[in-house]
Amino acid sequence: KAAVLSAQCYIRAEDLDRAIEMFTKVIDEKKADNELVAEALYWCGDCWMKKTDYESAYKMFKRLTWDYPESTWAKYARGRLTEKELAGVEEADKSQL
Repeated sequence: KAAVLSAQCYIRAEDLDRAIEMFTKVIDEKKADNELVAEALYWCGDCWMKKTDYESAYKMFKRLTWDYPESTWAKYARGRLTEKELAGVEEADKSQL
C-alpha cells in the first residue's frame, strides 16, 4: 500500500518514470493484494498516457481488464480504452492476430 501511495506522490511531483517504476514493483510482487495490483496497473497505465506512450498504456489497461475484470479499476480501464489515442493501438493489436 505504501508503494502505491509513494508512486502517486511521484505522479503529483510529475516524476512519471519513478512512479512507473514504483507501480511496476507492486504489479510484479507475487504476494500483493489483488485490489492493490489492479490499482497499480490502472495508475501505471495513466502514467504511460501522460508520457504519450499509448502502446504501453494500452497494454496496462488491457492487462487490468483481463487479469482483474471484476475490480473497480478494470471498470475505469475499460473507459480509458475507449479514448481516441488508444483506438489506433487497439486496431494495430487486432491486425496482428
